[in-house]
Amino acid sequence: MLYNKSKRGFYTPKKGKVKRVRFDSSWEEKYMQLLDEPENDTAKWFKNGSGFPPITIPYSFEGENHDFIPDFIIIKKDGSKEVHEVKAFVRIGMTKKFADDKAEPKIKAIKAKCKELNYVFRLVRKFQ
Repeated sequence: MLYNKSKRGFYTPKKGKVKRVRFDSSWEEKYMQLLDEPENDTAKWFKNGSGFPPITIPYSFEGENHDFIPDFIIIKKDGSKEVHEVKAFVRIGMTKKFADDKAEPKIKAIKAKCKELNYVFRLVRKFQ
């Protein structure tokens, strides 16, 4: 599947209590469907900030401070909690890199925050 950042819309989750969740790309929509599959070990999942204050991660990029809101909060059937971020990669010749120039400082900051909160961080990667 090609990445389509311009595809935006709403998804109705099967797990959790949220009625409608906004997706910001075709990959986010596909990932929501994957999280809802019955064989998945996810008890509940939330699009970060949907119906509650988001987990916000401060980070610095090129000397400026920014805030980053990761994509998903996941609660596993065993009660453990995870933060998942869906990120696009692009291929330039034989090189793979993030499509978002700010991705590396964001990921470094989110790993530190997850460690502080005792959450597991998962980077969900797709190539285009």
